[in-house]
Amino acid sequence: MKRSLLHILWVTAALLVLLPLAAQAPTGSVAGRVVDEKGVPIADARVTVTSSHLQGPRKTMADKDGEFLISSLPPASDYKVTAVAPGFNKVVQSGLRVGLGMTTTTQFVLSSGGEQVEVRAQPKLLDLKDTKISTILTQQEMESIPVGREIQKAFYLAPNVVDSGMSSPPNPGMAGSSATENMYFMDGLNLTDPVGGVLAVNFNYNFAQEISIYTGGLDAEYGASTGGMVNILTKSGSNHLHGEVFGYYTDQSLAANQESTALSPNRPQPFHNYDYGFDLGGPIIRDRLWYFIGFNPTLYTQHYEGTSNLTNVYDSSVHLYLPYSYDDLQKNWIGLAKLNFRINDAHNLELTFFSNPAHEWLNEGAGNQPNSNPVVPTVDPRARMTRRYLHGYDASLKWYASWGPNLYQETQIGKVHQVAQILPWEEAGYGRPQIISYDWSPNLSIGSGTGIMYWDNRDMFQLQTKVTWMVHRHQIKFGGQLENTRWDSYNGYTGGAQYAVQGQFPSTPMFSANLQDYAFVFKSTLQNPYSLEHGRYIAAFVQDNWSVTDHAALSYGVRWERNELLPNEGPNASLDSWSPRVGFTWDFAHNGRSKTYLYYGRYYQRVPIAASFTMDPGHERYYTVTAYGFPYSSYTFGATPTAMLPGTKNQYNDEYMAGAEYELFPDFTIGLKIQYRSLGRVLEDVGYLDNQGNIAFYLMNPGTGQWPSVMDRWAAVLPDYERFAHPIRHYLAYTFTAQKRFSHHWYLNASYTLSYLKGNYSGGSGGYSVDALSPDISTAYDFPERIYNQNRYGYLPQDIRSYVKLQGFYKFDGGLSLGADFIYHTGRPINKLYQYPLNGPGYGTLFAAPRGTDRLPSLWRLDLHAQYDFRVKTSTLSLFADLFNVANRQVAVAAYQNYYVTPTSLADVFSGNLQRDPYWGSATMLQQPRFLRLGVKWSF
Repeated sequence: MKRSLLHILWVTAALLVLLPLAAQAPTGSVAGRVVDEKGVPIADARVTVTSSHLQGPRKTMADKDGEFLISSLPPASDYKVTAVAPGFNKVVQSGLRVGLGMTTTTQFVLSSGGEQVEVRAQPKLLDLKDTKISTILTQQEMESIPVGREIQKAFYLAPNVVDSGMSSPPNPGMAGSSATENMYFMDGLNLTDPVGGVLAVNFNYNFAQEISIYTGGLDAEYGASTGGMVNILTKSGSNHLHGEVFGYYTDQSLAANQESTALSPNRPQPFHNYDYGFDLGGPIIRDRLWYFIGFNPTLYTQHYEGTSNLTNVYDSSVHLYLPYSYDDLQKNWIGLAKLNFRINDAHNLELTFFSNPAHEWLNEGAGNQPNSNPVVPTVDPRARMTRRYLHGYDASLKWYASWGPNLYQETQIGKVHQVAQILPWEEAGYGRPQIISYDWSPNLSIGSGTGIMYWDNRDMFQLQTKVTWMVHRHQIKFGGQLENTRWDSYNGYTGGAQYAVQGQFPSTPMFSANLQDYAFVFKSTLQNPYSLEHGRYIAAFVQDNWSVTDHAALSYGVRWERNELLPNEGPNASLDSWSPRVGFTWDFAHNGRSKTYLYYGRYYQRVPIAASFTMDPGHERYYTVTAYGFPYSSYTFGATPTAMLPGTKNQYNDEYMAGAEYELFPDFTIGLKIQYRSLGRVLEDVGYLDNQGNIAFYLMNPGTGQWPSVMDRWAAVLPDYERFAHPIRHYLAYTFTAQKRFSHHWYLNASYTLSYLKGNYSGGSGGYSVDALSPDISTAYDFPERIYNQNRYGYLPQDIRSYVKLQGFYKFDGGLSLGADFIYHTGRPINKLYQYPLNGPGYGTLFAAPRGTDRLPSLWRLDLHAQYDFRVKTSTLSLFADLFNVANRQVAVAAYQNYYVTPTSLADVFSGNLQRDPYWGSATMLQQPRFLRLGVKWSF
């Protein structure tokens, strides 16, 4: 029965494509009611919507209850809505704002006969039928407060969004999730990396009309993952020629010096950042065909110079001071083109093309450990020098259709193409293996290889559709999605192997790269670094927003999803899931300016296809240990391809919310939201011993009843064999908000969040500041040992107890405007960690004490923006400056967490023969120092 129902749902959604956007549609709606002076509904009243952002008018008829809905409207602040009926006067409301993903509600009262009445609308800020936790930012707001140029920096302006430790690109954690659990859309097209689960594109806010950040409370139409969701709406043309030319610049002369850390005393680090471009939009055929184009090149260079401090692990009185000096160079070219075509009054097309190639020459090799600068101390500069060639384009075609007064459809087809290469700078680097010495803390690179290199091509084809049907007091939506992914990659070691060494013989040179000069040599090699993988995502949903009364609404729906991993040669894996979601809203003051709500929803992970590589045969990893020149031990990982254990299900969160909001006066609201998320199940790879004694993996749900008998083979290998504990991640947040939409010269977005994030599982890529993007195949559950389970429960890395965010600006008469961005938050937890013994059967990170018992210091930062606008005939010339970190506070934002140096054997762990690492708790990354960014823009 269930299979038949799924078939019907998907076939229905597929057929809808043959009529005429996406479940994450980049539009909004206008809804309302038409009544007479006594409050009696006026059936069949004609309602017309116009805007400079709309090609021609949109029209509908009110139903028998006087209610109307006009969907698929591009966000804008100049909407004019007209209502007229036979025997009544015409009423025009102007100045309505339609927001991204929001429904603007209004009411018309028509009088018998009389003249046309035009009023300046006072649209409600609250979407009275919506339970989403959302923050919507316009281009004006992003330009009027100081924010970084990368579009990801704007995401952090929203409540419940925190630093994930992933600084490049700066992907955030949302509502207790890790950086690889969010979904990102541009104009409705999914741009989330299908392998790593992050947003890796370069984009600026000059080309963005609005962005919306959702951190909870989503209806069934939204296919969010276990984190949050972002939708970016790009600009479009209009009936009037408009555009801008802009430029931004900063360098070391406009910045304070970066302070030193205990691990890396710094000298002044000169840099230059050039960022300039233009955009232009207008009509090709008035009210029929519009265009928009934009181009933004950037150039960033920085010189790093300083000294790395290292300590000998056998004699802590012996220190090594290793100087470094190098330059990084990054070039980006961002381009956007869009066409809007109005076929007729009922059908519109939108064609979008976006491209963001980048070339980077960086010093990120030699281990690529995060939160350290230089990345890993090295005696050979070639071990640092990598070049990245990144390229991508996204193309989509959307079809907006109206099939009657109250039936709307949005359909989208698109393709996302991404290319990434990380290679050595020089030809010599290809044949040189990376060698890391564990005789020093931090670890020291003594070879000339950069380590891992790869060529990577990723393609994603997308098809999605949604229908909105207004039936009396019901707003019914249904639709579906299809995404096919192709991943073609080479991911291997420079020189074909990677080495770790320990125990240098006293008679050899200090920085010897000769493997025979060490007592222990640990070698990693791959059987075949090439792979070709595929994946598929299919979804269908149905939901109803029911206006139970004039002041109460019930939203309920269900979403079915299928995630498929399709290895090139290995067996396929499929995960089906059902996501129920229900919300209730009530206008408790009965005035359209109040809302209280309750919500429950289940969110399943959008499974990245990183695991597909391990599911194909021929990708074994060999790990051998040589002791004093003789073979000591060897392990083979993945000789048996990873398989999905029967009965395995997808990872999910349950979310419960309650909240209240009130519009105190026009354009100003306050609110309180309580959000609780609980991780119900995780999807991870778990190690076992195959018939040959090699280490293989199952994709399964660790910590549940899934535990095949083959796991008991570990008892003969691991002296502390123990099943994994049930995965736990609980997030509880109390968020108070005060929001003032821009009007009467000023804007404010303020929030205070008190939150708790606790558990024993951070996320599928390791939680905070991940070393590699490997969702669902992290090291967290590879080896069932007690030493992995102990001390793992506690406060998770993104637990920030108190977080204050204040953003605002004021525009004076005469052209001056001032803006500010202030944050304060308590310190993140830090841990006492150490690495698994080098010659043991496993690997990964162990906890020496209960998780999160220590914390970084509290942090605050104030950024300022000043701008002056000059009128030049019909255009505006703007000069502006942004001053970041005004107080030049350089508090630690990350710390060295290795409490013990890496032990030699498991016996050392069990006996407590562990040696303290003297650098534990030392800052590895500080707040960015104060710097000034200057800019100019000519807009017309």
